[in-house]
Amino acid sequence: MACPHAWDRTSSVTAAVLDAVERYSSAKELGGFNASPQDALLAIFLENAQAFYAELQIMTRRFLDYHNLNLADDLLDELVDYQQLRMTIWQPATTHRRDLSYDLPTFFDHLSHIHSDALPQEKVTKIEVTVPESDTLDRFVHARKRTHGARYTDVLAVRVV
Repeated sequence: MACPHAWDRTSSVTAAVLDAVERYSSAKELGGFNASPQDALLAIFLENAQAFYAELQIMTRRFLDYHNLNLADDLLDELVDYQQLRMTIWQPATTHRRDLSYDLPTFFDHLSHIHSDALPQEKVTKIEVTVPESDTLDRFVHARKRTHGARYTDVLAVRVV
């Protein structure tokens, strides 16, 4: 697992988040780069997005198991993959296509607008996510734009095809 190095590099940034620090400060984990705590964490975690999401999936499974919550492995796989597809990361423009076994676009739309707690329905759903060309030159600026944009639902659009 490649992500634990990222978790190990977040100690001072995590402390800042837990202490509700909002100001920009030097993040030793980023070579002294000045960043807000949330920007720094995102830049660290998304250095290797594949590893981050793999570890997130493991942690989610452990959480579910610990609390005796049932969620099918294939549904968890699709939920994590879907979230990763929608998250804007610093990458070249591309289009991702997936054949899902669950209707995740409707599920997430309901979470956002209807506040439903129903699980996703099994329904073959073909989706397409287009990643636009990034206008940022480095991952730090991208992280800052992403965390600030996320407050305004800055996620990639999913098109059901």
